[in-house]
Amino acid sequence: MSSLYIHVPFCLKKCKYCDFISFENCDSGIKSAYVNAVIREINGLPKSTFETVFIGGGTPTALEAEKIEKILEAVIIRHSLPYNCEITVEANPETITDEYAKILYHAGINRVSMGLQSAKYDVLKAIGRVHSYDRFLKAYDSLRAAGFDNINVDLMYGLPKQSKEDFGNTIKQVLSLNPEHISVYSLIVSEGTPIYKEVNNGCISLSDTEDMEEELLLIEEKYRKYEVSNYSLAGKMCKHNINYWDNGYYFGVGCGAHGCITPRQAKEMGIVTKENTVAVRTEHTSVLKDYINGDNMSCDFIAKKESMFETVMLGLRMVQGISEDRFNKRYGVDLYSVIGKYIDANPLLILRDKGYIYLTRRGMDIQNTVLVNLMEYF
Repeated sequence: MSSLYIHVPFCLKKCKYCDFISFENCDSGIKSAYVNAVIREINGLPKSTFETVFIGGGTPTALEAEKIEKILEAVIIRHSLPYNCEITVEANPETITDEYAKILYHAGINRVSMGLQSAKYDVLKAIGRVHSYDRFLKAYDSLRAAGFDNINVDLMYGLPKQSKEDFGNTIKQVLSLNPEHISVYSLIVSEGTPIYKEVNNGCISLSDTEDMEEELLLIEEKYRKYEVSNYSLAGKMCKHNINYWDNGYYFGVGCGAHGCITPRQAKEMGIVTKENTVAVRTEHTSVLKDYINGDNMSCDFIAKKESMFETVMLGLRMVQGISEDRFNKRYGVDLYSVIGKYIDANPLLILRDKGYIYLTRRGMDIQNTVLVNLMEYF
């Protein structure tokens, strides 16, 4: 699968936990210049057929809807998108109105991923969110009225001022809306973020995540868990993210964006690869002005063994696990011959069945430990 990721690094207000490349309070001139730079990059990519397009951030919907429409139009003019191409935009509730939702829908966006995080206002305020649950509901209704039938809702747990009961109530409220997809993430306190400083200064304390994880079973009563943090109704899994977890290839466009492309694609872009390279990871500058002015990408050349381990590391995030057949065809190596000893010695953590290698629920719980042990086999 070939995919396109487009990064929009603007927000109305940056959340306290966010360590992504994003900027608040940027004027319309900077945003217009950025959109032009993104379009310039899209036009410079090798002509491709993209099965998924993902516009992420930041908050892409901090741009005027017409600017998102303009970016997508550039993709359509330069590249090929099949009729069933999944085209996602990330959004925050405070940016979505009836008119905005209509423009997105008619532009060709067919999937929206909206960040709620919590239904409780005190929790939202503690993490720097600027919307309320009522505002989220209005945005959700606007998306439905515009015609969207594929909506993801992002939730978080382990947040300051959040109890197990709060988290459970948020899940129940979201389930009553029947979104097609739900993503749930445990708070990660990243160094350099405002919430990191508040925790270290003793200004706030965090909730017990292990206790809260019991509430996730509420989601599994109706939705299929297909990845560590993701749940969907039948046929509504996020194809773009599955490509990431399959260690697939994708172009990354925009300030701070990462990509993973084939050596052939790299050659078409004028990138000279090293010997034995099987994939090229690309990264743009995180300095907004430099990106707008046309920065040079940095590249990391991935050799076969490194790529094999990355495929295992990412694939084991999926409940289904890693397809042995697909792995063997990609690398010309039998995966079981590489890690079979570990599988046979740890049946409570990792299993092999019907052509797939996957983690048990216990293995998922201590996934990092499993991966550290598997690294030794590569």
